[in-house]
Amino acid sequence: MSNDLGNDPSRDPSRDPAGAVGPADVLPRPPAPLRVLRILLFAVAALTVLVVLAFLLSSPLDGAAVGGAVWTVWPGVASFLLAARLDRPSRRTYWLVVGLGVVYVLLALAAVGNGDPRGLTNLALPVAILVLVNRRSSRGFLLGP
Repeated sequence: MSNDLGNDPSRDPSRDPAGAVGPADVLPRPPAPLRVLRILLFAVAALTVLVVLAFLLSSPLDGAAVGGAVWTVWPGVASFLLAARLDRPSRRTYWLVVGLGVVYVLLALAAVGNGDPRGLTNLALPVAILVLVNRRSSRGFLLGP
């Protein structure tokens, strides 16, 4: 039965015969560890931008400062792009997140090697990234069956 407004549920193009509502190409919801990882990667990207802005504002703007800013900002850009893509399952996304975690581990170890004690605390972030992406539910979602 339809009303004058044409709101007949049986004619709704977004309703499939099984009764589910929504377009057929809706992706499944990522598991909880990936949702946490997505928030973490967005937070890393935001913190990276803040660090780069503080660096550029506190140093004279020359080639060395711009080079340092580019070197500092690229992991944050990668974090942002991967966080935006994390809800779409693919092997490439999985391996890129693992690679980013490894890069963060290497950067933290390089800081320790340079005598910076913050390098040890900087290991917490990549360990969290690697643990979250390698949880069984996360791997299953990103790598598929």
